[in-house]
Amino acid sequence: MHQLSPTAAMSIQSGVQSSVSRSSNNSANAKAVIPTGRASSTTSSSSTSGQRSLDDVRDQVAGELAVRAIRKAKSVSETGRENTNSQGAAGAVQPLGVKIGVTFTLAKQDEVQFLQTVADTIQNNLLLRSHLFAIATTGAPKRGRTANTLIICGSSEEYVQRALLLVSHKFIGRVESAVNEGVRWVAAVRDMGSSSYDEAALWDVLRKSARTLSNPLSPPPGSLSIAQILSRARSKLQRLTPAQAYNELHDPDYPMPVFLVDIRPAAQREREGGIEGSLIIERNVLEWRFDPRSDARLPIADRYDSKIIIYCQEGYTSSLAAASLQEMGLLNSTDIDGGYAAWRAAGLPGQIAPPLSSQSSTSPSITVPFSDRLEVAMSDHPKLLIPLHVSYIKALGDSKDDLAYHMTAHLRMNAIYWGLTALCVMGHKDALDRDEMIEFVMSCWDEEAGAFGAHPDHDAHLLSTLSAIQILITQDALDRVDIPRVTKFIISLQQPSGVFAGDFFGEVDTRFLFCAVNALSLLGQLDKLDVDKTVSYIRQCRNFDGGFGAQAGAESHASQAALAILDKLDEIDHPTLSWWLAERQLPNGGLNGRPEKLEDVSFWVLSSLSILNKLSWIDSEKLTAFILSSQEFENGGIADRPGDMPDVFHTLFGLAGLSLLGYPGLADLDPVYCMPAQLIESRGLRKGWKALERRAN
Repeated sequence: MHQLSPTAAMSIQSGVQSSVSRSSNNSANAKAVIPTGRASSTTSSSSTSGQRSLDDVRDQVAGELAVRAIRKAKSVSETGRENTNSQGAAGAVQPLGVKIGVTFTLAKQDEVQFLQTVADTIQNNLLLRSHLFAIATTGAPKRGRTANTLIICGSSEEYVQRALLLVSHKFIGRVESAVNEGVRWVAAVRDMGSSSYDEAALWDVLRKSARTLSNPLSPPPGSLSIAQILSRARSKLQRLTPAQAYNELHDPDYPMPVFLVDIRPAAQREREGGIEGSLIIERNVLEWRFDPRSDARLPIADRYDSKIIIYCQEGYTSSLAAASLQEMGLLNSTDIDGGYAAWRAAGLPGQIAPPLSSQSSTSPSITVPFSDRLEVAMSDHPKLLIPLHVSYIKALGDSKDDLAYHMTAHLRMNAIYWGLTALCVMGHKDALDRDEMIEFVMSCWDEEAGAFGAHPDHDAHLLSTLSAIQILITQDALDRVDIPRVTKFIISLQQPSGVFAGDFFGEVDTRFLFCAVNALSLLGQLDKLDVDKTVSYIRQCRNFDGGFGAQAGAESHASQAALAILDKLDEIDHPTLSWWLAERQLPNGGLNGRPEKLEDVSFWVLSSLSILNKLSWIDSEKLTAFILSSQEFENGGIADRPGDMPDVFHTLFGLAGLSLLGYPGLADLDPVYCMPAQLIESRGLRKGWKALERRAN
């Protein structure tokens, strides 16, 4: 976690040490740190007995934390700017201004009372001085709490009321509760201090809140006009004429990579035209695409010496954008004077040579042109790079000397199912050797249990048994399975409550229940299942929001599809559950499996909406773009979200999601079984799900 201040880590320790070592002749210092209320009354009684209570120690720690906060505070003028000293150039005394400070300390059991004591001490020591302070705890909340405590205290109710409005906006969605006491505001804020943003945001709140309000029709002191901002930006640049830019772009001996970047919005490009071969990266994502430290950067943006030539329509916004890139260390960034209008007026060609990647591919099997791969990261409408993903899946079994290959042996059966199904969705089922695959599956048979393990000599497990059945059905080799023994193994894992364990060692939840129902259905053995007991357990997992938890009483989580197989969708509150699922979509288009989690390609939310015929309740275009942007376009594969490492798990479920969203060129996938729809239909198992209409290429 981000360490905001040494004070946070040392406050308790330093207080205890000082309480032991402080001598009686430090009375002046002691007086400054004694808080009001309980501390003053307990001091005399504790001194009588010669012992100090824990309350005494904690109050002294609170007092010392307050004094330290005051010592490290800053003074700001009425404009919100920091005062560096109290003497003017001619020796005149400058206004003291408002004293502001931000202090963090580690979470505590009684942190509200502790921070109130800190606030009391600050306000008592600054009675004659205008002040505004933010005091907060950071770190994991103590037992019984779900958030950290934040107190805003000040000398003026006006300061505090301004501050609480700003805090509410800067920490939107994180403030769980708040008490407004006029000159003090006490709030519970989730994850306070978990990133550098929080401390910077609080300092900004205090600076702005401590300013003296001025005439709203006059510019605030220290502010800049757009003309001044533009002039300051251009002072950093070596701007190019259109002809100079064209020559640098076509100079074969230029000492560094050169890129021409069009940052205009799509409507303007469509109306005015553009320069073919330039990178199209709209202004709102430019910094993320070119910062070498960004997880969302382009693969070509891997060095700081690249020459990035930006153009807009007339050369104004481009100057601001280029200056922003320079602030990130891309010191060769510049723009075209006059923009695209000047380029066109100069009669220069409407096409340039396409940019080349600064990282050459090492895989000769990749047949996708670099220009297509580059489009994935820079376009509003990237394309699916099927040949690259086929190569990625085929290469997964070639790394048997890697440690990672052996560390993931427990997932081997599942990984084969994921890879095979992904290839089926892309129309390349035969890309992997069928006989070799079947031989591996059968080598994982656990004769004693009568089911399949994840790897040869691994114990049988419900997850790997389901994957083995799915693989053998896809490869038309189910006749190799001893169906009665597998059925017996699955049924033996059902518990008295109706839930299933994953194996004989006893871990239980509805994941395994779904695996059991899925496998029995594929084997044609659902009649062996105690359906009433199974549905009864699922019913116990239903929550007020319409969703179902992994266990009774657990929070709702996507991926609960067993009821569809059992033809028991009448157990579901369709509108409420559909609303809960649709709410899983985040602003970037991705879906999370439950509230407050990160976005993902999230086939599980999508498949549930498909089963409920509610795919229209989400923004399918944004989700499609999110999945396509999660591709790794150098070596293939799809990640959980853009910028992360790809894996075969998310490659399958990203492709499965695209299939349900009607992406062109993909095979239909059954969302209930996550298998090729044609296979499921041939076994008479299709349910009433509905995907979006398949779009034309």
